[in-house]
Amino acid sequence: MELNNNIPERSKSGGVIELITLYILVPIILALPIHISLKLMAAGLSLVYLIYHVVKSKLYKNIFTLESPSKSFIQRMTVFGLSIFIGGAVIVYNYDSELLFSIVKNKPHIWILILFVYTYLSVVPQEIVYRHFFFKRYESLFTNKNVFLLLNMFCFALCHLFLWNELVLLLTFFGGGLFAYTYQKEKSMLWVCAEHALYGFLIFTVGAGEMLAFPA
Repeated sequence: MELNNNIPERSKSGGVIELITLYILVPIILALPIHISLKLMAAGLSLVYLIYHVVKSKLYKNIFTLESPSKSFIQRMTVFGLSIFIGGAVIVYNYDSELLFSIVKNKPHIWILILFVYTYLSVVPQEIVYRHFFFKRYESLFTNKNVFLLLNMFCFALCHLFLWNELVLLLTFFGGGLFAYTYQKEKSMLWVCAEHALYGFLIFTVGAGEMLAFPA
């Protein structure tokens, strides 16, 4: 599937300023110890701006069309998924054994709810903003694709800065690289969202949410 690339031309300087504002300055503002009204204003204006350009450029069209994933993607997602589940369980057990699978055992209804809430209110918006929109709007501004990829990884980690957790920043930096790789290789928002949702859900399942400053 060829993803929609109907992005209006802009000057390089204008694109760079937009990128810095939306993906660097706004996340920093949201992480600062300032009045909540200023944070809401920054987040609200950014959201309106992004929605306007997503709708204007019709980036929402045909991005979740079902396409068969590659064999390498299925293999990679299986290996990473098992590694996260097993490795995460071992880490959580050694950190605090009472946290291991605690949400599954104590609040199974919340555990199921998290799957849907996390997927549709966190994963899908993040992937639209940090993969689909980001790549379609800014990739042409960079001649060095490795620099562009590192910038995407950095920005994705930066959007989690408000949690003030070094481990979260590290995981989201490398996670952002993995999701960007999937997005580029599979040419499918459906599969990158599925991968992102699976890994996140496994982290919640083993009980690592509290360790990573997410709701446990």
